[in-house]
Formats: sequence, structure tokens, C-alpha cells
Amino acid sequence: PYRGRLAPSPSGYLHMGHAKTFWWAYQRAKQAGGTLILRNEDLDGERSKLEYVKAWEEDLRWFGIDWAEGPDVGGPCGPYNQTERTGMYREAFELLLKKGLLFPCTCSRKEIMAALRAPHQGEDEVVYPGTCRERTVPVELQVPEAPRRPGSGAQQRRHIAWRFRVPDG
Repeated sequence: PYRGRLAPSPSGYLHMGHAKTFWWAYQRAKQAGGTLILRNEDLDGERSKLEYVKAWEEDLRWFGIDWAEGPDVGGPCGPYNQTERTGMYREAFELLLKKGLLFPCTCSRKEIMAALRAPHQGEDEVVYPGTCRERTVPVELQVPEAPRRPGSGAQQRRHIAWRFRVPDG
């Protein structure tokens, strides 16, 4: 069965672009006889505010959009606030790590783009150059910490992007 979703971030009020996107998602779910889910993307703790959640719930209902599952109505696949799902994400991350399917990459975007500018004969698409691919996971990286803010002095660590270890080809 079709499951469509709306996933606004409560870091500001909705705008016309949201309305259009959410209207099409709502219409697709209706046409498919499916379920529309409202998910609260509240992961930006500094900018997320409850007033924005209440505002977009009110705006969406005014616009005629109804959802069958969400933070305000519940449902079988909750929780629907992303911050309440952190434990599930941590478990999945740890399972992937334990199976050796992840590796830590400390390359900056600038470094990756520089590596990609080198001639790569026969390659038609952008491919991660594999700089950190053979790294193993040191014990101190087994459970990721929140990233440190730039300019935090001696405590600053290089940001780690966790990449999937996939077979060549």
C-alpha cells in the first residue's frame, strides 16, 4: 500500500513552496488510496520551535490536507517526531558498524571535489574517490558524538561523515 509523507521542519513558517509540495503529496496519497503521514523534522534543536509545529498543523488543515498518522494523531509507525527516534537510528547505525558496512571519512567537501577534478577516464558520474574507504573504525569512533562547532579551539575535531562500504564496481 502507498505511504506518502509530509516532513516539514519546525524552524520557520510554511511558505507557498511547501504548500504546493504538500498538496501534491496529499493528492498522490488520495489517488493511490494510501496513507498520508506527517513527520516532524525537529532535528535542528537550535531553530526548531513548538510554535512553528502548531502553525504548520493549522495551516495544513486550513489548506484541506489531512493525515492519518503523525505527531498529533499517533499511528502504528511512530514516533513521528524525529528527535524521538534517535534510539532507533543509533541501533541501526551500530548494527551497520558492527557488520563492517560503514567507514569514517574525514575528507572535507573541498578535498573530495579537488580529487574529483583530477582526470578520471571513462567516468560519466561523480564518484567518491575512496580516500578513506580502507579505514577501520577506531574505538573512540564506535559511537558518534555530536559534531563540534567550527571555531571551538583545541576541542575542535574534524567532522566525520559515515559512508557505506560498498563493493567496487
